[in-house]
Amino acid sequence: MFDTKDYEFHKKDCPEFCFICKRPSEKFFIMRQIKSMKMVHLCEHCMLSHLSEYYLDNTRPWLGKDFYK
Repeated sequence: MFDTKDYEFHKKDCPEFCFICKRPSEKFFIMRQIKSMKMVHLCEHCMLSHLSEYYLDNTRPWLGKDFYK
């Protein structure tokens, strides 16, 4: 799934729920999952608890899997 700025989101991501805990939140952070290099929505708690697996990288568009290898 792509948003209007051509970021590729993980196919299991839902903007209404945290990607990890699946709970709704008032505020989500859009993070890049290191394993898939795709964007996901994380709540504050999950973002801070999983910094080794996700990083804040929503400043550039998705350029494809081959570019990031």
